[in-house]
Amino acid sequence: MKKLSINYSKSIIALALILALTFVSLSINVSAASWRTGNVPDESKNTSAITVSLTNKNKKGYIKLHGYVKGIIKTKEKNCKFHVTMRDNKGKWLWEGDVTTGSKGVKLKLGKDHSVYKIYLKHIRNVHCLDVGHNCPTYWGIECKTNCSVK
Repeated sequence: MKKLSINYSKSIIALALILALTFVSLSINVSAASWRTGNVPDESKNTSAITVSLTNKNKKGYIKLHGYVKGIIKTKEKNCKFHVTMRDNKGKWLWEGDVTTGSKGVKLKLGKDHSVYKIYLKHIRNVHCLDVGHNCPTYWGIECKTNCSVK
């Protein structure tokens, strides 16, 4: 009976270790490739290229763009306006337009016709940044929602 109980407890310990290692490795991989954040450049300049790659090249992908405003006490996600430019891996223009993030981000579709997207963000700072109802972002965030990873 002693051998049976020792083998049983070793099996439980081994299973617990396998589950713990699996959980840790999955959470590290997902978090490392699913978000990227950065500062919004001053003087209406573009960010450097934010590279988003499709995981499965036969399916479309979705990202979510977030805008954050640094407050006196803490930074909060706010409704911000960005000018977005998308290019392919070789720098060819694909799409460009103004988007408003809302208070929980805005979802943008990536077609399956390109496997890599270079995304540039710009916020045009002007007199409206001083208005009470207008939020000028301090930081941006890109969250991969479906079938993509961000570098």
